[in-house]
Amino acid sequence: MNYIAVVEDSAQDRAVLDSYLEKYQQEKNCHFQITHFSDGDEIALGYKGGYDLILMDIEMPGMNGLDAARAVLEQRPECKVIFVTAYSLFQYAHEAVHLGACDYLLKPVDPDELEASVRRAIRQIQTERKLEELAAAQPQPQPEPPAAGEEAEESPEEGENSQAALIMAHVRRYLEDNYMFDLSLDSVGEILHISPAYLSAQFKKY
Repeated sequence: MNYIAVVEDSAQDRAVLDSYLEKYQQEKNCHFQITHFSDGDEIALGYKGGYDLILMDIEMPGMNGLDAARAVLEQRPECKVIFVTAYSLFQYAHEAVHLGACDYLLKPVDPDELEASVRRAIRQIQTERKLEELAAAQPQPQPEPPAAGEEAEESPEEGENSQAALIMAHVRRYLEDNYMFDLSLDSVGEILHISPAYLSAQFKKY
């Protein structure tokens, strides 16, 4: 299940986004837990929600969507944000990119564009989760070679190679899904809790 927040001061626009998300769930056979907020203050002040994806308006009473997204991302950097706004101002779009938004959509929202944006965001979320699972299951460092005369333990090399190959397949998928952002081996290494040097070495092998 994915937890989604819709932050929109217009009841009509909230209803439109809800209808698109409902259609997406039916077509993709998935389930979203959706929570609504009518302005940026509601979601940002004292943020405690573990949302995976936020559909965020920008021009709202109180805190605007850009500031609200910044506040949320400071507490949950892995959260994905899609801005949905009626304003095509360069300043807004530039700030959205700077915040690492998945997309910047203009109202009235095109259903196909929203579907594509949500699909990309969900795929990124799923890939990051898989990377974290693989990181937690990484094999421990190999023991020191046995001393002369001692029996060598069964080598775990084959299992480790399979695990490393699986990790690198998901790393490549993550990089492909996030190519538009300023990614580095350092940022991917943070997700995996392994060094960029190790990732670089694995890229050369796989």
